[in-house]
Amino acid sequence: LAFLNPLKADAGRELVREALAAPGLGAVDAAYARGLLADAAPEMLARFEEAATLDPTHYPSQAALAAGLVVTGRYADARVRARFVRGLFPDDLLPDFVEGTTD
Repeated sequence: LAFLNPLKADAGRELVREALAAPGLGAVDAAYARGLLADAAPEMLARFEEAATLDPTHYPSQAALAAGLVVTGRYADARVRARFVRGLFPDDLLPDFVEGTTD
């Protein structure tokens, strides 16, 4: 549960800020990074959706968007996203998690 340590979370956020400031970061990864740094759920979901729209095969944004939809109570949207992820990544367990938590 080290990821719950606020000091480690702050260090992780700083690494994301450094990545955003570095030259050469692509649009998809930049949108994903902005989602990781978002202070509110609507902004987080918007940035993950932006990344997933720019590159539907970008697994981190798809997974983060699906998880974000679950934790914000948007279960129907989460299930739709999970079905999409299953089509792209048939061996991934994320869709099972989403379906199990939203039924």
